[in-house]
Amino acid sequence: MSEVISMSGQIQSDRTEQREPACSHDWPSRDVRTQSERQRIGRILSGKREEYAWFVNTYSQEVLGFTMRLVPNAEDAMEVAQDAFVKAFRSLASFEFRSSFCTWVCRID
Repeated sequence: MSEVISMSGQIQSDRTEQREPACSHDWPSRDVRTQSERQRIGRILSGKREEYAWFVNTYSQEVLGFTMRLVPNAEDAMEVAQDAFVKAFRSLASFEFRSSFCTWVCRID
């Protein structure tokens, strides 16, 4: 277990095994999820920026739930979650599909 700096700037233990369930969605399988996310990201990178709304709509509750565990103030947690989605959008080309998109967003500093 290592320490990481969270989106709120606090040092926390890196507990990856606890992060994944926060982002588990009702997908038929990880392969289907990855393929769907890969296709959407490809379209976003090709110029269809409006496709990003799907990620925000699909994962906003999970990301917010995660940030609320890190930041006790609800308003601050919402801001941290929003910042994470903005940073993810700006870094979308570097997403390597080693995890789900949701897990990746939750790990963004």
